[in-house]
Amino acid sequence: MFNDGIFQYITAASEVQDEVVTSNTIIPGQRITTIQQSYYFALRNGLIELLSGSTAITDRYFKFHIDMTVFYERNFLIMMVCGILFTVISQLILVPIVFSVHRTNNKVISLFAYIKKSEI
Repeated sequence: MFNDGIFQYITAASEVQDEVVTSNTIIPGQRITTIQQSYYFALRNGLIELLSGSTAITDRYFKFHIDMTVFYERNFLIMMVCGILFTVISQLILVPIVFSVHRTNNKVISLFAYIKKSEI
């Protein structure tokens, strides 16, 4: 549709460009020349064909990019949720282990307080 519109528009515009248009008005009952027809087509129909074709292409282009953005955003959120869950689970496992090591270190260090200076 877009290619046909461009072809028709270029054809009509080239006919108008090659000829000198003396009058842009169409008088009822007067014979219409091909130049007037091409001029009318280039002004009215050609622009609408190009506009509708370019609008369709633009809609497809933006829909594609919006779909890709939504796809990557969803994947990013899934990876972030997985990373947060992994961090929380690993903290739930590691924090008790770290506290038990600290408790054991405190017990060992407290044993040194029971040693008298004379025994050293």
